[in-house]
Amino acid sequence: MKKLAVCMLALGLLLTGCGSNDEQNSQTKSLSDVKIGALQLAQHPALDKAYEGFKETLIEAGIKESQIDFQNASGDPSNCQTIAEKFVNDGDDLIYAIATDALQAAANKTNTIPVIGAAVTNFEEAGVVKSNDKPQTNVTGASDMNPVKEQMDLLKKLVPNAKKIAIFYCSDEANSIYQGQIAEKAAKEIGLETAIVTVPNDSSAIQQVTESMIGKYDAIYIPTD
Repeated sequence: MKKLAVCMLALGLLLTGCGSNDEQNSQTKSLSDVKIGALQLAQHPALDKAYEGFKETLIEAGIKESQIDFQNASGDPSNCQTIAEKFVNDGDDLIYAIATDALQAAANKTNTIPVIGAAVTNFEEAGVVKSNDKPQTNVTGASDMNPVKEQMDLLKKLVPNAKKIAIFYCSDEANSIYQGQIAEKAAKEIGLETAIVTVPNDSSAIQQVTESMIGKYDAIYIPTD
């Protein structure tokens, strides 16, 4: 339902000509004239699915795949900036941004082209909307927020003797920090001692840090990251 709702919102923005200037905004644009930029932060099964679902729904609605300019930033945030600028310079009518870095890059490059975000936990924390309830910017999308409290309750059921847990995430990811704070509060509410363990935006550090946690904690909680 979320995928369908976001795609229908995207089509609504496109068909009303919600684009780069006032003249475009006063006209209705046909589907065959629409250009969409799709920016994905990195190759990852979950992110791939976010793009595939968006593309399939747009095609069902009459958009041709050739009208979608899909670009992958290969995990490099600086590439996101370059690609987002390309979409703006190309005069795309809509930008679909997958993951926080991609969304922030698109939002930084335009305040007129509609930007749809996916695989983002908290749009407000990412700094791309005024608030999650009332964006008041050119950005919207669907959140992938975890049911953190319920997950923490489940952790306690699965490891009933757990006393100290590590909350493990990337320190460069705003949405992970946000979820980590919620997880820390939820854990303390059920009597668990917590420690925040982070890695920078560098996957090579994950194994070493993970190995360093062995024997120190009874469980590890990892948010969407």
